[in-house]
Amino acid sequence: MEEDCEEKSVNGSLVGYTGERYEGFSVADGDFRFFQSSGELWWLVLRLFSGLAMSFAHGFGKFPPPERFVGVVENLGFPAPALFAWLAGFAEAIGGILIAVGFLTRPMALMLAFTMVVAGFMQHGADPFREKELALLYLAVFVAQFLVGGGRWSIDALMSRRWGTSQ
Repeated sequence: MEEDCEEKSVNGSLVGYTGERYEGFSVADGDFRFFQSSGELWWLVLRLFSGLAMSFAHGFGKFPPPERFVGVVENLGFPAPALFAWLAGFAEAIGGILIAVGFLTRPMALMLAFTMVVAGFMQHGADPFREKELALLYLAVFVAQFLVGGGRWSIDALMSRRWGTSQ
Protein backbone atom coordinates (compact mmCIF):
# COMPACT_ATOMS: atom_id res chain seq x y z
CA MET A 1 0.00 0.00 0.00
CA GLU A 2 3.00 2.34 0.56
CA GLU A 3 3.59 2.63 -3.17
CA ASP A 4 0.12 4.15 -3.80
CA CYS A 5 0.46 7.77 -4.86
CA GLU A 6 -3.17 8.82 -4.96
CA GLU A 7 -6.05 9.11 -2.56
CA LYS A 8 -8.72 6.49 -3.17
CA SER A 9 -11.32 4.48 -1.36
CA VAL A 10 -10.46 1.00 -0.14
CA ASN A 11 -13.24 -1.00 1.47
CA GLY A 12 -15.19 2.20 2.08
CA SER A 13 -12.42 4.12 3.86
CA LEU A 14 -10.36 6.95 2.45
CA VAL A 15 -6.74 6.06 1.75
CA GLY A 16 -4.16 8.84 1.47
CA TYR A 17 -0.79 9.20 -0.24
CA THR A 18 0.98 7.05 2.37
CA GLY A 19 -1.64 4.33 2.26
CA GLU A 20 -2.89 5.13 5.78
CA ARG A 21 -6.59 4.62 6.36
CA TYR A 22 -8.64 7.50 7.68
CA GLU A 23 -11.42 5.41 9.19
CA GLY A 24 -12.80 7.14 12.24
CA PHE A 25 -10.32 10.01 12.23
CA SER A 26 -11.33 12.91 14.41
CA VAL A 27 -10.10 16.46 14.05
CA ALA A 28 -11.22 17.05 17.65
CA ASP A 29 -8.70 14.41 18.75
CA GLY A 30 -5.93 16.14 16.82
CA ASP A 31 -5.96 13.68 13.92
CA PHE A 32 -5.18 15.90 10.92
CA ARG A 33 -3.77 13.22 8.58
CA PHE A 34 -6.50 13.72 6.01
CA PHE A 35 -5.86 17.46 5.82
CA GLN A 36 -2.09 17.02 5.70
CA SER A 37 -2.29 14.61 2.79
CA SER A 38 -4.82 16.71 0.90
CA GLY A 39 -2.53 19.55 -0.20
CA GLU A 40 -3.88 19.45 -3.74
CA LEU A 41 -7.42 19.94 -2.47
CA TRP A 42 -6.42 23.02 -0.46
CA TRP A 43 -4.38 24.35 -3.40
CA LEU A 44 -7.54 24.04 -5.52
CA VAL A 45 -9.57 25.89 -2.87
CA LEU A 46 -6.97 28.68 -2.72
CA ARG A 47 -6.83 28.91 -6.51
CA LEU A 48 -10.62 29.04 -6.83
CA PHE A 49 -11.10 31.61 -4.09
CA SER A 50 -8.22 33.92 -5.07
CA GLY A 51 -9.11 33.83 -8.77
CA LEU A 52 -12.84 34.36 -8.36
CA ALA A 53 -12.41 36.99 -5.65
CA MET A 54 -9.98 38.91 -7.85
CA SER A 55 -12.32 38.77 -10.83
CA PHE A 56 -15.60 39.58 -9.13
CA ALA A 57 -14.46 41.91 -6.35
CA HIS A 58 -11.82 43.86 -8.28
CA GLY A 59 -11.52 42.99 -11.97
CA PHE A 60 -14.92 43.29 -13.58
CA GLY A 61 -15.27 46.90 -12.39
CA LYS A 62 -12.09 47.74 -14.35
CA PHE A 63 -12.78 45.79 -17.52
CA PRO A 64 -13.21 47.64 -19.78
CA PRO A 65 -11.39 50.33 -17.86
CA PRO A 66 -13.45 53.41 -16.96
CA GLU A 67 -11.89 56.83 -17.59
CA ARG A 68 -11.31 57.29 -13.85
CA PHE A 69 -9.13 54.16 -13.75
CA VAL A 70 -7.20 55.29 -16.84
CA GLY A 71 -6.57 58.57 -14.98
CA VAL A 72 -5.24 56.67 -11.95
CA VAL A 73 -2.86 54.72 -14.20
CA GLU A 74 -1.77 57.97 -15.87
CA ASN A 75 -1.09 59.56 -12.48
CA LEU A 76 1.17 56.61 -11.64
CA GLY A 77 3.38 57.67 -14.56
CA PHE A 78 2.81 54.80 -16.95
CA PRO A 79 3.28 55.55 -20.63
CA ALA A 80 0.18 54.75 -22.69
CA PRO A 81 -2.08 54.75 -19.62
CA ALA A 82 -5.10 53.46 -21.54
CA LEU A 83 -3.12 50.38 -22.65
CA PHE A 84 -1.85 49.68 -19.13
CA ALA A 85 -5.34 50.18 -17.71
CA TRP A 86 -6.67 47.62 -20.20
CA LEU A 87 -3.87 45.20 -19.26
CA ALA A 88 -4.55 45.62 -15.53
CA GLY A 89 -8.30 45.20 -16.06
CA PHE A 90 -7.71 42.12 -18.22
CA ALA A 91 -5.33 40.62 -15.66
CA GLU A 92 -7.77 41.12 -12.79
CA ALA A 93 -11.01 40.15 -14.58
CA ILE A 94 -10.03 37.50 -17.10
CA GLY A 95 -6.80 36.41 -15.41
CA GLY A 96 -8.69 35.77 -12.19
CA ILE A 97 -11.14 33.48 -13.98
CA LEU A 98 -8.27 31.66 -15.71
CA ILE A 99 -6.49 31.22 -12.37
CA ALA A 100 -9.70 29.82 -10.86
CA VAL A 101 -10.03 27.14 -13.55
CA GLY A 102 -6.28 26.55 -13.67
CA PHE A 103 -5.69 27.49 -17.30
CA LEU A 104 -2.50 29.40 -18.14
CA THR A 105 -2.00 29.61 -14.39
CA ARG A 106 1.64 30.69 -14.39
CA PRO A 107 1.39 33.48 -17.00
CA MET A 108 -1.80 34.83 -15.42
CA ALA A 109 -0.30 34.65 -11.92
CA LEU A 110 2.73 36.59 -13.17
CA MET A 111 0.50 39.28 -14.71
CA LEU A 112 -1.54 39.50 -11.52
CA ALA A 113 1.57 39.61 -9.32
CA PHE A 114 2.86 42.57 -11.38
CA THR A 115 -0.52 44.27 -11.05
CA MET A 116 -0.42 43.75 -7.27
CA VAL A 117 3.13 45.18 -7.09
CA VAL A 118 1.80 48.31 -8.78
CA ALA A 119 -1.24 48.43 -6.47
CA GLY A 120 0.68 47.74 -3.27
CA PHE A 121 3.86 49.71 -3.81
CA MET A 122 2.90 52.48 -6.24
CA GLN A 123 -0.81 53.25 -5.83
CA HIS A 124 -0.85 52.61 -2.07
CA GLY A 125 2.88 53.07 -1.44
CA ALA A 126 2.50 56.04 0.90
CA ASP A 127 -0.68 54.71 2.54
CA PRO A 128 -0.75 52.96 5.91
CA PHE A 129 -0.31 49.19 5.87
CA ARG A 130 -4.04 48.51 6.22
CA GLU A 131 -4.60 50.23 2.85
CA LYS A 132 -2.05 48.09 1.00
CA GLU A 133 -2.53 44.86 2.93
CA LEU A 134 -4.96 43.27 0.46
CA ALA A 135 -2.73 43.98 -2.55
CA LEU A 136 0.26 42.49 -0.71
CA LEU A 137 -1.75 39.43 0.31
CA TYR A 138 -2.83 38.87 -3.28
CA LEU A 139 0.78 39.42 -4.35
CA ALA A 140 1.97 36.61 -2.06
CA VAL A 141 -0.76 34.26 -3.33
CA PHE A 142 -0.06 34.99 -7.00
CA VAL A 143 3.72 34.62 -6.57
CA ALA A 144 3.07 31.20 -5.00
CA GLN A 145 0.75 30.28 -7.88
CA PHE A 146 3.40 31.38 -10.37
CA LEU A 147 6.02 29.21 -8.67
CA VAL A 148 3.84 26.12 -8.11
CA GLY A 149 1.45 26.24 -11.06
CA GLY A 150 -2.18 25.18 -11.15
CA GLY A 151 -1.80 21.91 -9.30
CA ARG A 152 -3.22 18.47 -10.01
CA TRP A 153 -6.81 19.66 -10.44
CA SER A 154 -6.32 22.27 -13.13
CA ILE A 155 -6.74 22.51 -16.87
CA ASP A 156 -2.96 23.00 -17.09
CA ALA A 157 -2.37 19.60 -15.43
CA LEU A 158 -5.02 17.95 -17.59
CA MET A 159 -3.31 19.28 -20.72
CA SER A 160 0.07 18.21 -19.38
CA ARG A 161 -1.16 14.66 -18.75
CA ARG A 162 -2.93 14.46 -22.09
CA TRP A 163 -0.28 15.96 -24.36
CA GLY A 164 2.83 15.60 -22.24
CA THR A 165 3.51 19.30 -22.01
CA SER A 166 5.02 21.04 -19.01
CA GLN A 167 2.83 23.08 -16.67
